[in-house]
Amino acid sequence: MAKGDVVSQLSAAVAPGTSLDYQPAAGVEVMITQVAGSSGSNSLSVRLFNGIDTSQIFLYHSGTSAYAAHTPWKILINNSIRLRLRNNDAAAQDIAFCGIQTK
Repeated sequence: MAKGDVVSQLSAAVAPGTSLDYQPAAGVEVMITQVAGSSGSNSLSVRLFNGIDTSQIFLYHSGTSAYAAHTPWKILINNSIRLRLRNNDAAAQDIAFCGIQTK
């Protein structure tokens, strides 16, 4: 992949209490521009993760999901600080993200 390429992933039926993690290759940097969970999802947290520690950026929940899914993001990640999208709902849900490789 090269600078300017689209980066995206969709994982179907992510189990409750588990996460979709994305870690770019060494030397690669990515700007995440959108994240989304299944329609009507109860709870999806957007986090940064370094392999040990996790920091929550945003928590989607009923009533905010539709708004947040259409809000543009600028989350910068690399091989050391990566993206974690956690399903906090009681049911499985589809989780997705997209972005642009910046380096």
